[in-house]
Amino acid sequence: AVVSTQSTGLITSLSILTALLVFGAELDSQVEESAVAQLALYGNPNYEDVTSAVDTTQRELKCCGVANGPIDWSNGRRYSFATYWISKRSKDAPDSCCVEESIDCGLGKALKVAELEEDDTVWKEGCKNVLITKLKNQLVLLRVVAGLAVALPLMGAVGSFYLRRFLVSN
Repeated sequence: AVVSTQSTGLITSLSILTALLVFGAELDSQVEESAVAQLALYGNPNYEDVTSAVDTTQRELKCCGVANGPIDWSNGRRYSFATYWISKRSKDAPDSCCVEESIDCGLGKALKVAELEEDDTVWKEGCKNVLITKLKNQLVLLRVVAGLAVALPLMGAVGSFYLRRFLVSN
């Protein structure tokens, strides 16, 4: 009964570890798909919750846009993420992209990347990269915990085997 309980724990732990490994491999595309969907609705008065969520994300992660920084908020890209925003304010980044946020601090900040190198008033890194780095750091910790969850029952099973063998031989 002890071994079967440990086997069940080991199988569960292996399943969790496998899921973490698979999730880590797909993390990049999942984050980008989600971000692109959210940015398409940004600034639309019918989706204030999306706008608020994106602003909060940019403030807390100290980032701007999805992958390319403030230029993601302009129509200067072949494929534009923030379609509603661009239709209204194609040269502006949201104020939540500003290092020191204030009303209209993002005016004219959705510029070409080369022009941004001189501008230290807006976050230049896209939120996808910042978020993925943070999530991958968390995944490392989860993988260590899952690895321990696999190793400990395995060590217990091996220890039980040798203990039983010792007790039977004596």
